[in-house]
Amino acid sequence: MVIKKQFLLILFFVVVMIFGFGIKNINANDVEKTMWCHSEADCCVTPSESCDRTLKCTGKVGYITYCATDKGCPICNFGAGEIRCGLEVQKCMWALAPIVDIKARLSGVGTYSNGPITVQVGQRVDLQWTTENSPTMCVGTGSWSGGKSRTGGTETLPVYTATGTYTYTIGCEVPQGSGYTDSVVVNVINNCVCSTGACCTDGCNYNSSSSVCSTTTEYRCAGTACGDDYQKRTKTQYCSGSSASCTGTSTYSAWITQTACTGTQKCYTTAPNCRTEASCTNASPNLPTLLTPTQIWMNYSPDFTARVSDPNVSDTIRAIFELTGYGTYNGNYVANPGTSGYDPGSMGDGEYWWRAFAQDNQGAVSAWTNYWWFGKDTVIPTASIDQENGTSPDLNISVALTEADDRSGVAEGDVEVRINSGVWTDYSTTINDFTYTGINHNIYEFRYRVKDNANNWSNYAYDGSVTIDVNTPPTDTNTSVTPSDPCTQPTQYYTFRWTYTDVDNDIQKRLDFQVDNNADFSSPEVSRSYDNLSGPVWASPNVNSQIVSLGTNPTTPGCDYLTYNTTYYWRSKVYDEHYGASAWVTGTSFKTGIHHYPLITFTWDPVNPNTNETVQFNDTSKCWDEDAVNGAGCSPTASDIYQWTFPSGTPATSTAENPSVKFSAPGDYIVSLRITDGDGYACTKTQTVSVDYPMPRWREIRPF
Repeated sequence: MVIKKQFLLILFFVVVMIFGFGIKNINANDVEKTMWCHSEADCCVTPSESCDRTLKCTGKVGYITYCATDKGCPICNFGAGEIRCGLEVQKCMWALAPIVDIKARLSGVGTYSNGPITVQVGQRVDLQWTTENSPTMCVGTGSWSGGKSRTGGTETLPVYTATGTYTYTIGCEVPQGSGYTDSVVVNVINNCVCSTGACCTDGCNYNSSSSVCSTTTEYRCAGTACGDDYQKRTKTQYCSGSSASCTGTSTYSAWITQTACTGTQKCYTTAPNCRTEASCTNASPNLPTLLTPTQIWMNYSPDFTARVSDPNVSDTIRAIFELTGYGTYNGNYVANPGTSGYDPGSMGDGEYWWRAFAQDNQGAVSAWTNYWWFGKDTVIPTASIDQENGTSPDLNISVALTEADDRSGVAEGDVEVRINSGVWTDYSTTINDFTYTGINHNIYEFRYRVKDNANNWSNYAYDGSVTIDVNTPPTDTNTSVTPSDPCTQPTQYYTFRWTYTDVDNDIQKRLDFQVDNNADFSSPEVSRSYDNLSGPVWASPNVNSQIVSLGTNPTTPGCDYLTYNTTYYWRSKVYDEHYGASAWVTGTSFKTGIHHYPLITFTWDPVNPNTNETVQFNDTSKCWDEDAVNGAGCSPTASDIYQWTFPSGTPATSTAENPSVKFSAPGDYIVSLRITDGDGYACTKTQTVSVDYPMPRWREIRPF
């Protein structure tokens, strides 16, 4: 018995070692299959009232350890695998706590979130939950209810019909009664901008412009020539970001070959896409060379021509022309090579683009040429000219040109000039304003026309004539001032002279003359003007002169005379018949004497003396050295010096004031008197004295 009990005890420990320590690594299924025992001999599948309640033991954090016994266990040793309660060994079991995680997203859109999330009325929500540590059951509560998969899962909720806050909770537990819960919140609002459409996939908001709403495949033939492939490409249409319809931008993939056609086949857009053509066994014509119309403006309807050729020299060939917006036109067949053409008839004004391909008599065709451009313009341009009319006082004539063309544009101008009603002659091809330099007294006319780029000439524009009448001001030259002879004139004066000259041969019309004792002519003593001069005496050139008296009284501005012992300045100005004026011309300044020169006069008695008769000469002269204003008789006592000369007289000379003289022979004798006053001013006076024989004495004689 002892051996048996020892054997049983050893067996019990082996079982405990196997099941007790091994239970640390059991999975969820293992937990479910664990036998919960009341005693060594009595085991049941799950804890029940008949098996007493399971007792929860404290232990390692995050784990739940259960002790199954009908007597209860005061302590469960975590990981020990056994508990001794009295004399009996009880099995002590433990397991991980269950974990559950629930998330939500807008149905079919994006990733799941722990929330809260916001959706619109009319939308759905997808729920997703996951579990850990092998729960034996999961139950939903709150806004959903009922049992849920204990291994995790997804569920799409019904469409929301009302706004509000919805909470979705799920709880999971293990057999021992321990559990865990998790929730997610969904806020339902109502501000949608759309409900359906290719770009309203969430039933509420417009998809962004980066969202693809349509993908289609397009097909085409790469060309019309033999061997051109049947191709396809993908068209990707995007949402606009502002509409539920698929109306955004599109992108295209590169064209790729869908079906490759051989050199004997042509491509068709309907099946079969590559078909054998007889024309493909014939070599295609060469690319034609476009000839006319060239890429210019013209004012006529052109013929379309192209140079065509074909490798098969026996083929005839033609050009087929395409005029953009008008269609295609067949040229005439010509021998190979040759020039094929087409006459379109009358064409309206405008701009055109055209091209061509070649076709031989077997139907083979070349590729299209590049487009050429040409323009037709039959509307003439307009021109206008603006110039000075009438009489111009300037040699330079300003001419303004204006032109316009509404279609082909102005290409060049044509300016012609006519002088003195002669013939029109070319002047310039300019379209710019210009200045023409003419010759005085000539008449000039200009006319102007323009040509546009289509060779249409405008009519001549004309704006009258202009006569150049340039007045050159006259000149005032050769100025001089000359005093009068101070010994012969009782009143002395000055003579002023200058020469009027006019290169236009205009007659002098006016003169101005001033004399002033101030160099700035601020208060001239003499200021004279003579206007409306006329007559040949005033023709150019002529000498102007003015005489100004010299007085003894003081002068005042405008007194019109000069006085002694004063420096004077003078100037003159002349005008032609157009009142073109010279500048003021200043003559040489001068100074008047300090007083009047001696005025010499003398008498003699007898007036007709005889030879050897005493002649008494008497001085009656006047000198101003003592009285500069009024003057007085000359006198030796006033320091006046007398110098008499008496040819054939006795005495022949004398310095006396009133000398007596005899002439010994008859004759006419020039007697002179020179008086030098006290200031050194001297004058000489001569007079002729006639001397005769004395009258004979008569004696009466008796007759015989």
